[in-house]
Amino acid sequence: MTGLRVLRFFAASLILVSLLGIWLNAVRSAPSTQQDRSPAEEYQAEKLARLRRQQYVSGTVLDGSRENRFEEERLRQDRQRQRLKWLQEQGIEFVSQPLNTDVGDIAVIQDDGTLVAPPNPFDLNRRTVLFMPVLGGGYDVTVVPVTFDSDVGVKLTGFRGSADPNDDGFVEVRFNDGFTFPFYGQNYARMFVGTDGHITFTRGEVVQPSVTGLLRTPRVAAFWHDLNPGRVSSSPSSGVFFKQLFDRVVVTYQNVPSFTTGRLLTFQVSLFSSGLIDISYSRVLDRTALVGISPGRTTEQHLVDFSQPPTRTLTGLIYEDFRAIAEVAVFSVPSVFYRTHGDDYDFIYVWTDFPYDLGNAFAFYSGVRNDIQGIGQPLFNRTASFGSAGRLQGLLVLNDVVSAYPSLPTTRFLGLNSSLSILGQEQGHRWLSFIRYPGPDPGILLGRQQAHWSFFLNIESTSAFSSPGAPRSSSNEGNVWIDNGDGTFTTPPDLWIDGYSPLDQYLIGVRAAEEVPDTFVIENPQTNISREAAPRAGVTVRGTRKNITIGEIIQANGVRIPSVETSQKEWRAAFVLVARAGFPPSQETLNKLNLFRTSWEAYFNQALDGRGRLSTELVK
Repeated sequence: MTGLRVLRFFAASLILVSLLGIWLNAVRSAPSTQQDRSPAEEYQAEKLARLRRQQYVSGTVLDGSRENRFEEERLRQDRQRQRLKWLQEQGIEFVSQPLNTDVGDIAVIQDDGTLVAPPNPFDLNRRTVLFMPVLGGGYDVTVVPVTFDSDVGVKLTGFRGSADPNDDGFVEVRFNDGFTFPFYGQNYARMFVGTDGHITFTRGEVVQPSVTGLLRTPRVAAFWHDLNPGRVSSSPSSGVFFKQLFDRVVVTYQNVPSFTTGRLLTFQVSLFSSGLIDISYSRVLDRTALVGISPGRTTEQHLVDFSQPPTRTLTGLIYEDFRAIAEVAVFSVPSVFYRTHGDDYDFIYVWTDFPYDLGNAFAFYSGVRNDIQGIGQPLFNRTASFGSAGRLQGLLVLNDVVSAYPSLPTTRFLGLNSSLSILGQEQGHRWLSFIRYPGPDPGILLGRQQAHWSFFLNIESTSAFSSPGAPRSSSNEGNVWIDNGDGTFTTPPDLWIDGYSPLDQYLIGVRAAEEVPDTFVIENPQTNISREAAPRAGVTVRGTRKNITIGEIIQANGVRIPSVETSQKEWRAAFVLVARAGFPPSQETLNKLNLFRTSWEAYFNQALDGRGRLSTELVK
């Protein structure tokens, strides 16, 4: 009898496992599950895709601004300089320089400690940070053992600001009984409590944690990190709480999950009528966050180490940037490269052989110079800041070639992308996708960050990559849409991302305007999928077809200058590999990067239908 029960148990287990496998495959393959999500579910899915590196490639802009991305990296460079100054004050000298060595057509820069900053994990758990206002302006900073008020008050609700405001949102809290909080010379009778561990005073904001964000508006960043109070919205003892006493207001984040790690965090902010700010960390085990106070727009910026508080009064932005992995001052890489190479390159591609913080991006493009009109970008020239005498056009920051990319550059791994189409997107950002459209919705062609093609734009690549049997959308996102003729539109089930469309080629400068065929965008789509979504295969939406002509694009953006007759059609890029001090790259890493280099050169030239050429060989 016992043996029979065992057999029945195993048989039942096999059936259950089989059914579970069938169900999982059905969930993975059914496109309708993506279309039936609520707005909040769609928002969560998009965030998870970014976190898990499942769909999204580029972080060319930060919170909708290319200037913010540029400024964030410049501030990262400044932080590294300040770190080096601290070390030198402690007697640590960097007398050597980064070691530059060319291995074939790969330029290797072995850092000496001046380019790469080590991790700076959060170290204030069970501590309280006090910001004490000083007569005449500024704050003194003190760190003491944790003090925590266990009476947290009432739970805050009514968050707004995103499709899932209980995850990423804010709520306005007005103070009672004439209470005001003095902050950087202003008295505030209200505040906006953000779900992500920060408080603002002039307006509520839903923006990702960044130093440029600290400089946007007056803010107390208690533990500015991607938190998710929505996961504990049904718990009466977990979430974001508020209470007001006669001399202070108190905001408590109690057992709030981190979106990135799932850990439960508890910390508290007390704002006193005297201007004193008390930030107490009862249980915070996540390692990454921004902590500090900011008056908003200011030129005074003080990066501090709160575990060794500054001994002098500080004004302006006072903050510490906690992170779990290393930072690279990527804006300093070109100047180091130019010590042993000429100013012979239009683009510099920065790679590493170790993980580092790219600021919420898998990879990104930073523009150095633009002298082209009619592509939706302003004219600018920052070449001197990068050590170039005027030729450098852009910097492509491409992550860790060892762990972030598959062994073969053609393997699909990031949504519908391969490593080559990722390079296509970042290189494409030199020219794409920033154009406007005439009419009431000038951004109708654009999607994520207003720097990629809209999810609802039909932007099929040229026949160099795309065909009816193997459809391909532009490397800069968008989709291939099939008009079903009944008010619905479908993306092919076998869709991938590769190459450039005729419109892309026009903006790059290798195709004449009259060679760009009409396309269309779906207006008023009846779906919870955002225009900012990454391309997806096998999706059907209902909407209205709006035809798009090149004449309309020129009407909104002006004629491309220089025109196709005189535009640049040959470019040179340098592949630069940054390695840590004392850790030269392995031959296996160099071989992989060289395979990427040669494959990318051929891919890009094919993507332009042979109308242009990119060389990745180093000038000897």
